[in-house]
Formats: sequence, C-alpha cells, structure tokens
Amino acid sequence: MNNQLSNDDLILSQFESDKLIKLYQNQQFEEAEKLATLITQQFPEHLIGWKVLGAIFGQSGRNAEALNANQTAVQLAPKDAIARSNLGNVLTELGRLEEAEFSFNQAIIIKPDFAEAHSNLGNVLKELGKLREAESSFNQAIALKPDFFGAYFNLGATLNQLGKFQESVASYKNAILIKPDYAEAHQNLGLVLFGNGDKDAGLNSIKRAHSINSNSKDHKLLLRILQAKVD
Repeated sequence: MNNQLSNDDLILSQFESDKLIKLYQNQQFEEAEKLATLITQQFPEHLIGWKVLGAIFGQSGRNAEALNANQTAVQLAPKDAIARSNLGNVLTELGRLEEAEFSFNQAIIIKPDFAEAHSNLGNVLKELGKLREAESSFNQAIALKPDFFGAYFNLGATLNQLGKFQESVASYKNAILIKPDYAEAHQNLGLVLFGNGDKDAGLNSIKRAHSINSNSKDHKLLLRILQAKVD
C-alpha cells in the first residue's frame, strides 16, 4: 500500500522546509542538521532535507555521510541540476574523479547555464590531466558568469600548465581585478611571472599576497626562497 500524507502533514512539511532553509542560510548548521535529520526520518522522500544534509556533511568533511545524502537526493530528483552538482562535489572530495566528471556533465545537460558546474567540471578535468577540456570548461563558466573570479583563478593555473604564459598571467590578473584581496591569485601570478623571468614583478605579486595574508606560513616561506634566488 502506498504511503499517503494528510493535509496537516503537508503543511507541517512545508513549515519545516522553510525553517530548515532559513537555518542553513543563517549558517546555524548544528540546528539545521538536527532538523534535516528529523525531516528525512519523517519524510524519507523530502528532497530539501537530503540536500541540506549533504551540504552540511560535506562542509564538515563527513564525506561518506555526504555521499549517501547526495546520492539519495539524486535518486529522488534525477533532473535536479544542483543535486547532481552537489554529488559531483563530494565525489571529487573522495577522489572518484571519473564519477564526478559524469555527475557534473549530467548537471550541465540538465542546466546548460550552470556556471558553477562548468567550473567544477573544469577542476575535475584538470586533475584528470585533460587540460584542454578543462580550459574549455573554465571559459564556459566565465562566459556565463563574467565575475567568476574562482574560474579565472583555476583557468590561470590550467593555462600555465599548457604553457600559455601570457594568457595565464591575464587570467590571474582578471581574478585579482574582480577580487583584489585574493591572496592566492597574487601568489600564483607571482610564481608564473617569476618562473618566466620577470623576477621583480613576480616578487612584488608575492609580497602583495603576503601583505593580504601576513599569517600565511606558505607566503612567508615562498617569499624567502625567491628573494634568496634573486640575491
């Protein structure tokens, strides 16, 4: 016999859904996890509950639980692009890159203008060594979302690996133009410049990264190493 819900159950479910979304948006993750758990126990086919659980588990590094929650969400809503993309994210974290590639591609098929899915696919393709395909994915993400500084940053790294020095520099500069306090972009720009002979500009970029995040041991060490090479 099929399970049925009364009108009161449906109203209660909607009320809890709205409350859950607000808790998550307000970053009250402990309370959101408790409520999402209760909701999914009461309503096992409650998509929002599983999506919220997947996001919370992923953020806290509980990847096995995140995988289960996101797989459940995809099973409940195979045509939900966000659910597919979320599953791709946790598969990436687990190192299951071919499966992540498939999941992101499915998200893009469902929602071709999903800039984040294009960018995440680019990251997976880059890790798989498919650099030209990764370049294409990042460019597509940027075309859809011109202020996507993260896509510019990852495109810069990909272009550098492809030996496209000038394009890599331009991409990092675009990331910095959008987000001037992006320390990692300043650092990577500095490394590309320094590695291709422009040592002064390279050092200046890494100094800028250090000034943005003076607590970073990596920036301090890198600056010391490169200054020694110049001296």
